[in-house]
Order: sequence, then structure tokens, then C-alpha cells
Amino acid sequence: MVSPVSSMTPGQIAGLTTTTMSSLSTTDISALSTTQINALSANQIDALSTTALKSFQTTQITGFSPQAVSGLSLAAILALTTTETGALTATEIAALTTGEIGTLTSTELQAWNTTQAGALTATQIGGLTTTALGNLSTAQLG
Repeated sequence: MVSPVSSMTPGQIAGLTTTTMSSLSTTDISALSTTQINALSANQIDALSTTALKSFQTTQITGFSPQAVSGLSLAAILALTTTETGALTATEIAALTTGEIGTLTSTELQAWNTTQAGALTATQIGGLTTTALGNLSTAQLG
């Protein structure tokens, strides 16, 4: 089944209400292009269900704009898989809040390469749990 959202313009996507966003199916989410995802506001992203968030494909995650990443709620960050968090770019990682960084597990952090780990700011590193920080390798921290 083809999702009707796949043919929407970024302007139309940006106009979706939070109620509409909360009712999007996994098929709808997986049909979103990077351009459409980047048109979403923080409130729209926050309105997505955990199930919908888990349906984002890795290729969609790597196309998130800093706005889209910073719009992810703590629940959204928790819903991402290790593969998806491992696909975040340095720019996307830099957009994460300290609270969002603090939800990442040791496994998720260990999946990052040196460029990704190197994108962490001192403030973000301060948001890591002791366990997560202890599991970052010396190579990752540069």
C-alpha cells in the first residue's frame, strides 16, 4: 500500500497538525522523504507515537536536519534502535540536547565512529551516564 504522505510537499507536511501526526502509521512514516522529515517541527515530531518513531528507516535518520533531531523528545530518542543512533551524523549528534544524550546506552555509543563521538560537546559529555562514558573508547574520544 502506498502512503498518501509520500506525495505531499514539504509545505503540506509542515502543515500537519499534531493530532494528524500522532495518527500516522508505520507505513506513513517509512514513506517520508528526507525533505519531508526536515519540514517537520519539534512539536510534530514529538507527537509521533513510539511505534511510529521506531518505523523510521536508517536512511531517513541520516537525513535528519539539526532541527529534526533537536525536535526529538526523550521518548523518541529512547525509541531509536542502536542501528538508527549509529547512523546519526556528527551534525545531528551535535544537535542533541544533554537530556537526549543522557538516554543513549553504552551499546549505542559504542556503535559510533570517532567522527560521531568527536561531535559530542563538553556539555553533552557531561550528560552521559557514568557507565556510558566509561564505555566510550579512547579512540572514540580522540
